[in-house]
Amino acid sequence: MTGQPEVATLLRRAVSAVEVAVPRNAVPMRYEVTIRGEPGEVLLGAFSDVTVRQASGVTVLSADLDQAALHGLLARIADLGIDLLGVRLVARPAQPGGNDRR
Repeated sequence: MTGQPEVATLLRRAVSAVEVAVPRNAVPMRYEVTIRGEPGEVLLGAFSDVTVRQASGVTVLSADLDQAALHGLLARIADLGIDLLGVRLVARPAQPGGNDRR
């Protein structure tokens, strides 16, 4: 794991990129957050509120999150000193009225 300044910089970049794409008052959307390392018991316990899956040296956390919850998850990652590798918006909620145009 790297020093806190690098984690904080990655965290700010990830949050900024998400904020540009998604309005603050948005409804929850499905995100995948990729972190370095494989989940141990401590990591699994720290992220019991999200889906955790392992993929060749990384861990992918996924959940339906609003902006506050996304910020909270990213802050938790930074507080634990875990290397953040990426944040990806996976799915937007369906539009009311049935015509879902993406």
